[in-house]
Amino acid sequence: MKKIKPIYIFCFVLAILLSCNNKENFTENEEDIISNEEIATIKRDDSSATGRIYFTKGEFEGMRLFMNHCNKCHPGGEKGKGPALNDKKLPDFAIHFQIRNGLGDMPAFKKEDISKENVKKIILFVRLIRANTN
Repeated sequence: MKKIKPIYIFCFVLAILLSCNNKENFTENEEDIISNEEIATIKRDDSSATGRIYFTKGEFEGMRLFMNHCNKCHPGGEKGKGPALNDKKLPDFAIHFQIRNGLGDMPAFKKEDISKENVKKIILFVRLIRANTN
């Protein structure tokens, strides 16, 4: 029997909580957007020592966006209707291309659907999923 990773449980519970929340509470202010330079300087605590996972602001927003747009086909980054994302070492530009253009059964998400900044946040969360997959 396959062991369920804590990140997937956390994502599932968070998705339920967020779906019950009023979506008007989530606004995107200019100071909330994380630049590529800020992403490059993010230092992560070693979660293996405590068993806890610490999210950056961008990763948390990326998780919310992932749950809204991606999770139904890639549940927790695992294989579902779409392929698993947690075992692929695709570069960020390839993920961005896939989101924008879609391939196979995956629909294309245009700028009107997901902004460029929000695509970056989704990529941050996909990186987090990959980092926590053994």
